[in-house]
Amino acid sequence: MKKIFLILGSVAIITVLMIVFFKQRKVYNSKANIAEVTLKEQKNETVENVEEVVTYSVEQPQKQVKTDTNKENLNLQCRIFTEYEIPKPTDFNFRTQNSNPNYDVLSSLDNIKNFNTTYSKSVALGIYATDLIYATTYDNKNLIVKYFKTVKLLANDLGVAETMNDYDSLFIATTSSDTLLLALNNIIQNICIQLDESKAYNQLPFIIYGSWIESVYMLSNSLITNNDMPEAYYKQLANQMEVVTNMGKFLDDIVLDVDDFEINNRIEGISEDLKLLKDLFASNYKSTDYVLAGEQIKNIFSEVMFVRNSATDEPQQKFMMQQKRRDENATR
Repeated sequence: MKKIFLILGSVAIITVLMIVFFKQRKVYNSKANIAEVTLKEQKNETVENVEEVVTYSVEQPQKQVKTDTNKENLNLQCRIFTEYEIPKPTDFNFRTQNSNPNYDVLSSLDNIKNFNTTYSKSVALGIYATDLIYATTYDNKNLIVKYFKTVKLLANDLGVAETMNDYDSLFIATTSSDTLLLALNNIIQNICIQLDESKAYNQLPFIIYGSWIESVYMLSNSLITNNDMPEAYYKQLANQMEVVTNMGKFLDDIVLDVDDFEINNRIEGISEDLKLLKDLFASNYKSTDYVLAGEQIKNIFSEVMFVRNSATDEPQQKFMMQQKRRDENATR
């Protein structure tokens, strides 16, 4: 009997050991499977992460390159142009498909050394920016680079060059004229907004005046040198009689807002120039629907050229030139 119990006990022990063994094996296999699945998931995750890194590394630099001429600023409008209805230089028409450029009308780059005051540099910035637009309109790569550097130099002296920094590569590279004109429009709007918000009235009105008088000078010259310009171009010149009044209102508001003798004295000089232009326009046509004839355009061009050439003069010199001009006009 004892032998039977011993045998049964041994069988029971062996059975228990076998059960434990198989359970442990099952657990081991289960853990192994989990480990394998986890490893596979980690590998897949690593591959996905690598793809993300590669994609980011390829796409990220493209986000840093300005290829859209700063589209986020396309809708920005400086209130001066809209509120006073003063055209930007990019609003003027300087050419048609068959018109020829006259680069002699561009302000000489050698004159840059003559601008030593904030006033003269401000007027010059407006003038040279318009010259840059003219060169861009005719897609003259050599002049585009030269005038862009000059404009950037003046902007730097006036503390507004930051608005141009994003566009350096565009003007150095071979970029289409349409893209450059869009960039120039953005630059003009941004400079105007910046100076208006900071009330930098020792610069803003003179930049706007310089760009406008140069634009009228360019337009009238284009009408003289090209006989096949569309009628709309002649009407655009005629419309400047209204802009003379708008410009005067803008400058008067600056005087009312600023208690600064130097600024007001310089604005007074410009106001006298505007009176000369207003008289000239009024004597040549009666409405903006009137298409100017050749001789009338030459008279306007001559007067605008006088005003433009003395735009950067100091007040005392400007007043002397204005009186001389009035005497000349009186004898005609």
